[in-house]
Amino acid sequence: MAKEMKVVDVRAPGARDARPAERAPEKAQRKTPRQPMSFRFPLWAYALGLLLIAGVASMGVINVFFASAYAVIHPQVRQLSTEVQISTSAGIDKVSLENLSIPSRLFIKEVQATRLFLATGSTVGEDRAKGVIRVFNERTSPQTLVANTRFLSENGKLFRSSGRVVVPSASTKDGNVVPGTLDVNVEAAEAGPEYNIGASSFSLPGLAGSSLYTLVYGRSFDPMSEGFKGETQVVKDTDILKAKEQLIAQLVDQAKSKIAEDLPPFFLLPENAYVSEIVKAESQAIAGTPVSEFNYAATVRLSALAYDSGDMEEIALSLLNLQVGDEERLNENKVSAEASLEDASLLRVSLKGEVYKNLNTSSIASQLLGKTEREAATSLGSSNPGITEMSISFWPFWVQRVPKDPNRVQVTLRLD
Repeated sequence: MAKEMKVVDVRAPGARDARPAERAPEKAQRKTPRQPMSFRFPLWAYALGLLLIAGVASMGVINVFFASAYAVIHPQVRQLSTEVQISTSAGIDKVSLENLSIPSRLFIKEVQATRLFLATGSTVGEDRAKGVIRVFNERTSPQTLVANTRFLSENGKLFRSSGRVVVPSASTKDGNVVPGTLDVNVEAAEAGPEYNIGASSFSLPGLAGSSLYTLVYGRSFDPMSEGFKGETQVVKDTDILKAKEQLIAQLVDQAKSKIAEDLPPFFLLPENAYVSEIVKAESQAIAGTPVSEFNYAATVRLSALAYDSGDMEEIALSLLNLQVGDEERLNENKVSAEASLEDASLLRVSLKGEVYKNLNTSSIASQLLGKTEREAATSLGSSNPGITEMSISFWPFWVQRVPKDPNRVQVTLRLD
């Protein structure tokens, strides 16, 4: 019997078979053709692109058809001044350049017042109380009282009459006796405030011991006053002078205000226009009068010439224009006239004005066409010495050159 052959694998463990593995037969596959790549933009990208295109186109249209430039030119200026004398009066009816005269109107106001002022002086003195006593006479015949007749008050204060008087006799009415009466001025026998007594009954010591003592008597109805002893205020000369000055100054100010209220529109008062007259200035008080206050009264009449500012402006423009050069122009907004009254009908007037170089704005605009701001400044500075300063602004903001169309260039002279 044939022996079986035994095959032993002698490869190292883990070694791979060196023989290529048999490839399984590939199945026939159906090939799919490759599609070309495509890119799709979102709608917002298209819209943004259209906006950019429209914006660029708009800028181009604005630059070509609507861009504009604004130039501000400061011309060279020169100051003018002169002084003239101009006659004026209410009798002149119109402005005369030949005679240098203008019409004016006269305004007059009279005011008066009485004011109370303080007395600032002082002195050591005394004064007696004074008052009025009504004397009653129950006799059937008149009663004569001599000067210095004594009257004694209830509290023992003695007063004397100032002069001789006769008190009427009593009368009868409906069977009743009606005493005759007379008011008599009296003064205290001594100085001092203790005699400033209130209403009181009075007896007549000179009639004591006779039947007349009870028939003739007195009574006061108001307090006695002015009794004083010691230091008191008195009026000084300087008080009266100061009162006059203050009151007259107040009245002058009042009269000025009244004249100003009456001025027509555009009328002006020159400096020193007012003429004042003191019609009255007086006081009842004299230096040394023992009072704390006193009155002062005054009346003042004030007159003033006023002129129409339009008339003065007409004169001023005419005179200042005589000093304007051929290539200059007067700035009418800078004209001033300050007038002061030298006498009743003559004004001294200080005229001031400003002239500027009369630049041709159309010519300046043509020199700016197509230039940047720096180029324009260089060009104008060399050809126009009458320009002291210049600035240019553009519209819209991105424009950098002056348009070439002169209709879109605006030139303005700045005089301030």
